[in-house]
Amino acid sequence: MKKFLKIMICALLVLATVSTMLACSNNNSPTVKATGLQYKKIGENYFVYDYVDDGTGITEINVSELLKDGVDNVTIKSGAFENNDTLTKIVLGDKVAKIEAGAFKNMKKLEVLELSFVGATAVSDAFIGETTRENPDKSVDSARTIAHLFGTEEYEGGVPSTINYGGGTTKVYVPATLDTIIVNATSEYTIPMYAFNGSLIENIIITGNVDGIGEYAFANCKKIASINIPSSVKNIYKNAFDGAINLKTCTFGDNTALVKVYDYAFRNTRLDSSIIPSGVEQGDGVFDKD
Repeated sequence: MKKFLKIMICALLVLATVSTMLACSNNNSPTVKATGLQYKKIGENYFVYDYVDDGTGITEINVSELLKDGVDNVTIKSGAFENNDTLTKIVLGDKVAKIEAGAFKNMKKLEVLELSFVGATAVSDAFIGETTRENPDKSVDSARTIAHLFGTEEYEGGVPSTINYGGGTTKVYVPATLDTIIVNATSEYTIPMYAFNGSLIENIIITGNVDGIGEYAFANCKKIASINIPSSVKNIYKNAFDGAINLKTCTFGDNTALVKVYDYAFRNTRLDSSIIPSGVEQGDGVFDKD
């Protein structure tokens, strides 16, 4: 009998414990969840892997400013901003050293993207043949273009754009809301060849320490109507704007460092030789019309 009572008491105690746990799990107590930029350290490198909206209506962020002091050499992971439907402007800043493929895919409201380099890294070719120079960190093929930043899968609100990367083409889906990309180089940087080739982005702003514009970088960008070339640019390589058929305004910064405009750089645009500052060397057929 005593043994039976002991078993009953133990059973009642277990039942009471389970009931208490269930009551606690259903008391609607708030769940603590991290918001904002999500990143982690692996070795000496930092990786941004997500952004969680905090519900306060934030629409613009500067990634480098949101990182703690001393955090640099940052990689934006693939899909870090995937499906985000709150941010309209993202500035990456100077702490970002690498962007993985599709970091900004399927974004719903992105209007402005500002970065220090185009593609995967700040190291890539400016002209055909430059790949003979050895550099294991170099971005090549589609990884040097804006195609690298966005996804290749169709989604609602994504506009297809066919990007030529020199060795072929790739179709990417860019947010329909995206109308401005700002290349704000924080150190000497040449916009890589084919960087925007075939892009439907309407406003592309070049600023900072850009010292060159690579071959075919803006070729066939049919929505660009104007471009400002900053004073820091020394070379505009061949076919850089070839086929940008609506480009009718091009201005150069005061005290320009421009040395040479290479062959066919502005072919099949609405521009003519009057835009080139005096004393600048010009290649063949810079302003030819087919």
